[in-house]
Amino acid sequence: MVRKMSRSNEPAFADRSRHASLENDPAKASEMRAFVGSYLEASEIPADVSDEVLMAVGEVVANSCRHGRAPSKPGVVDLLCERDDDLIRIRISDDGPGFDVAGVLREGVPDILSQGGRGFFLMRQLMDKVDVRSDRSGTTVILERQLPK
Repeated sequence: MVRKMSRSNEPAFADRSRHASLENDPAKASEMRAFVGSYLEASEIPADVSDEVLMAVGEVVANSCRHGRAPSKPGVVDLLCERDDDLIRIRISDDGPGFDVAGVLREGVPDILSQGGRGFFLMRQLMDKVDVRSDRSGTTVILERQLPK
């Protein structure tokens, strides 16, 4: 991959970071994924890495839209995309009721008949690091992926 260089010999990425806040509505899920996809493209992330990152983002967004909002109000999903020279980081936060992280993030392959947990398993297979923080004020998932040299 050839990177355009700026005058300061820094890679010429479109933005080092980009942020969006969108209404937490299942109808907005594709818009959330498209936001991240456009950032990955503008940041010149290789297509194979971008596809895997977007698959992991899709799992987080689906969980946020399904579980991360109160029935009485739609809430908000915050998306923050960041790129360093060799790392892409996506932070997705919602203001839902939270969940028991330990109960969902079990090690190993999830039981095929279990109610959930397969999305987090998939995220861990696709990303180098998956950090999940959740409490009564919401959930934040941070996905990190090293970039090829």
